[in-house]
Amino acid sequence: MPNSVLQPTVLALRARPAAERGNRKWGMPNKRLHLTRAPSPSLPSLVHMIQVARSGEPKRLGITGPKQPERNEMSSTVPTIKPRPWWMTAVAVICVAGLVIWIPRDLFVPNVRDVEVWLGFELRGHLALLTAPLHWAIFAFGAWAFWTARPWIVPWAAGYIFYGAMSHLIWSEVSPNGRGWPIGLAQAIAISLFGLLLLRAARRNATGPLMGGTLDGPRKEEGRPEWL
Repeated sequence: MPNSVLQPTVLALRARPAAERGNRKWGMPNKRLHLTRAPSPSLPSLVHMIQVARSGEPKRLGITGPKQPERNEMSSTVPTIKPRPWWMTAVAVICVAGLVIWIPRDLFVPNVRDVEVWLGFELRGHLALLTAPLHWAIFAFGAWAFWTARPWIVPWAAGYIFYGAMSHLIWSEVSPNGRGWPIGLAQAIAISLFGLLLLRAARRNATGPLMGGTLDGPRKEEGRPEWL
């Protein structure tokens, strides 16, 4: 064949890379080590690597710790302090008012200072002076518990109210200064109503958005106080 016809074919073969032409001696393609270039990191990755390097934390680049909770998740897990109900505030004020009235009377009024009533029975003289501070401590403790909205104070306060109602009934019958059991029974019923109203208010409050300014967490039974 003329050279003018073969010359383009020879130039094309020379222009092919060695890997495509193969090994002329063995008829096999040349095996060359091809080094692939790693992809360049993105901009957020570079920023993260710079922040880790600046912080000096002993951890590897690119390895992050446990996922931090988002703001919404943190707000849902943190308990919120709820406001104090109005009736707890009222009971705390009543307890403080009782202390302001009874302490001066128990100390400075002779007729009141010499007599103290426990379970309807009168204690006189030194026994009255020694046991009077117990009444003060009970009312002071109740004022603190209601003001700080402790839910466990409700059944205790109701029990103390029922105890006072029974004391009025017994005192009206056994004391020389009493007016008889019918008057004592009427007083006991009137006083017991306050205890029932206190329990009812706490029960209604437990079904609402509040059981009073504490961080006690969720209840076992929704709609029922812990002390029931």
